[in-house]
Amino acid sequence: MIAEQVDAVLSGKPATFAVNFPAASTELMEAITPFYELCSDMGTLFAGAFEGNLESIEVGYFGKVADYDTRILTSMMLVKILGKYSSESINLINVGLVAEEKGLKFLETKSSQTQDYINLISLSGKGKGTEFSISGTVSGIKNQPRFIAMDKFAIDMVPSKYMVFIRYEDVPGQIGRIGTAFGKLNINIAAMHVGRKKVSGEAVMGLNIDSELTPEMMGQYKKISGFKNIKVVNL
Repeated sequence: MIAEQVDAVLSGKPATFAVNFPAASTELMEAITPFYELCSDMGTLFAGAFEGNLESIEVGYFGKVADYDTRILTSMMLVKILGKYSSESINLINVGLVAEEKGLKFLETKSSQTQDYINLISLSGKGKGTEFSISGTVSGIKNQPRFIAMDKFAIDMVPSKYMVFIRYEDVPGQIGRIGTAFGKLNINIAAMHVGRKKVSGEAVMGLNIDSELTPEMMGQYKKISGFKNIKVVNL
């Protein structure tokens, strides 16, 4: 049992019988395990995309997942997020205390009702003059994580090691400019996903790329493409 718990922790999963952490039954762990990777990815994306000082967070669980004790899933997201704002090591054991010390307001909502998806998890945060939200789900027999919304833009995207998110005005030629600029930097686009609310309005594009877009390359990309609202997220 000890060996299995050590293996779980080294694989990025929470330990079932961790000291100073609420014990979870085997049944509960089996039920929520499919959402581990999704929640970790959502927390990383939020940390990479949110700007400013974070004052409040709201996490929502909808569908079947709302029937479970989701404290571990919420903690997994908070570990990724608070790691951005703290110099100390953040883990599943101390994340609640760190959030309290920082005065972070937190709300968790649940509902067994959901549209389009069997399970849906949402994460939103607010700060002074800024806010950001994402939603995700899992699909298929392998429970593959998927981002399905970003700041209320519908976007169906499988997380990858290297990702870029660009917001822009939805006018003819923009997608070509985005791809051409990456080509000049010798970065290959593995997949491209576009979300928009209306024709000729604002749009968001999520890209899975094959190699890292470094800060230096980011500056070059902005000059080449003319786009300024760009977020780079590496899992």
